[in-house]
Amino acid sequence: MLLRGSGVRDCAEILGIGKTTVLRFILRKALPLEIKPKQKYYERIQIDEVWSYVGNKEKKVWLLYAYCARSGEILAFAMGKRNVKTLEYLLLRLKQVNIDCFCTDHWEAFEAVLPA
Repeated sequence: MLLRGSGVRDCAEILGIGKTTVLRFILRKALPLEIKPKQKYYERIQIDEVWSYVGNKEKKVWLLYAYCARSGEILAFAMGKRNVKTLEYLLLRLKQVNIDCFCTDHWEAFEAVLPA
């Protein structure tokens, strides 16, 4: 259902289960996934973040991802709080890839963690 564009609420309503059950299923399937970059070297990648919430808007979950615009490839992702620890985990998943340039916005964690 998710692959066909149904949202979490739609899945829960149609299946007669709670939204939390749907989210747990997604996390159980997604967290072990490992994205492997196709190349060992990228001239330029973008790092960005999006958020959603679980239950209420006070419980934000952030998804940070590294993306190569040239190839359209997502190289790695990390989920968690919007903090340095989550960014460091994303970079850990990129450790076997050589990257010349990171394109980001002006979030202070990027300046603190990424090479100049």
